[in-house]
Amino acid sequence: EFWDALLRVGAYYAGDALRKTLEPELQKFFWSGIMGNDGRRNTAPVSVLAHFSPTYPLSLYLYGVAGSGKSAFVRAFAPALQSSIALLADPEVLVRPVKQNLNKPLSDLDLEFELRPNNNDLSIMSIVQGRRMTLTQTRPGLVALAMEEMPQHDALGEADPHQHKVCNLIARRFGGLKGGGKGARKGTAAPRNSEGRGIGNDPTILTLFTSNYPLEPMARSSLLSLKMFHNLLPVKVHPISGSERIRFARSYLGRCVDTALVDQTSDCSVAIDDDVLLPQGDIRALVRHLRMLSFHGISLLRRLRCTAAPRLRVTCGASPDDVVLAAPGGTVTLRTDGKVLVPDILSPMDPRTVAVAGAASPPAGARAALAHVLDLYFGGALAPAVVVSRDADLVRRLVSALGSQDTVCVIPGIDPEETKMLRSLYDPRDLPNLRDDIMSQLMRRDGSDHLVVTELICRTADAQMMVREMIEDGPSMTAFSTKRSALHKDGLFFGVWVKGEITPEILSRASIVI
Repeated sequence: EFWDALLRVGAYYAGDALRKTLEPELQKFFWSGIMGNDGRRNTAPVSVLAHFSPTYPLSLYLYGVAGSGKSAFVRAFAPALQSSIALLADPEVLVRPVKQNLNKPLSDLDLEFELRPNNNDLSIMSIVQGRRMTLTQTRPGLVALAMEEMPQHDALGEADPHQHKVCNLIARRFGGLKGGGKGARKGTAAPRNSEGRGIGNDPTILTLFTSNYPLEPMARSSLLSLKMFHNLLPVKVHPISGSERIRFARSYLGRCVDTALVDQTSDCSVAIDDDVLLPQGDIRALVRHLRMLSFHGISLLRRLRCTAAPRLRVTCGASPDDVVLAAPGGTVTLRTDGKVLVPDILSPMDPRTVAVAGAASPPAGARAALAHVLDLYFGGALAPAVVVSRDADLVRRLVSALGSQDTVCVIPGIDPEETKMLRSLYDPRDLPNLRDDIMSQLMRRDGSDHLVVTELICRTADAQMMVREMIEDGPSMTAFSTKRSALHKDGLFFGVWVKGEITPEILSRASIVI
């Protein structure tokens, strides 16, 4: 039921390898919740709890290459778990997500994890405890705590952040202790009732780490000092492939088309032939590919005025890189130009696309691809659109050209090493940060198609690490965010200038690299 719910409510397709690895841990957690034991299924005498109350701490460390599906799994985890527990064990249980990003300087993390006395405590631990039992609940629920973008290990210990130091900070703060982090005041005594405010022994808090890097032994040892991490399971996540990739593509494309054609009298029938070449490896590349297919497929269906029970089929073209979209009464052939699908018969582009592509003056070889990225952005198919380049002048011209269009707001010159991406509750409310700047621009919407364009300046690899969460296609959240207050990426455009080598994580998130 959990895996079905993961696809049904979370739109995440888990491959057989991931299911096989996680199944034993999920079963132990589930049985501990209904039988009150340590996760053993067959124990005597049998005692079933009235409410789902787990005693087996569930902790996962998901790592792998960029675009393997780690963050997407974490986003889908909480609603899928709540759905399956409600169906099989306890319909009143609530599973609330909390997200904490770790891709920031240790001094920032130290502030966000800082324990303070009494009602002044606005740390991540206090947020987790508050999310577990809100004023609207009749009894405590579960919290799925996602700690994303764990940094890599640095043998010299000079990187900031550094995996071992971050894990040590987490272990101490979750244990209710102060000190041990960069910026901490040495010799400061633990606050009153620090053990009571620690969350390290609470099995109702489920921890899910994500990282592009494996967990080093010293970092793992720091975490294992707490009971909540005793069952910490490192899991290398691989992108789905083969038949699993085709099944996911059919499901995702069908949902995209059905959502866009919600006014139709019946669902659209979508089919993808088995021999169609799909982007391999990176799941983000596949999702972008499918969003572009849906954009052109929906345009075709609307142009042909398909109404009752429309049908859309994706087949191979004459060239291995060509894709044909077929609907009753017409077809369109799409060819691959880098990361972009370009139709053989060019339909009229958005007038803004023509104006911006001309004013940006990209290299001749990239002009057509950039124009189609802009058209997909203005059409809502890319959320967000991310253009990456080593040419600072090109990014500046592109952002300026976009800003000259009606209903487009521009946030220029953001250096992540100088401007915070997200603020914590301990920061002053007026502290400049990109998330609040974007949210304030989006709140100015007056019913028109309002867009926000941001220029990001990444001079170092650390700067590229700091912008990962902001430019990915999932919602941008702080620890205190709710589903309603999350920053969704519809209507957002990021022009990213990178000095030096572009990291794989940024390449994975880029709509186009010029």
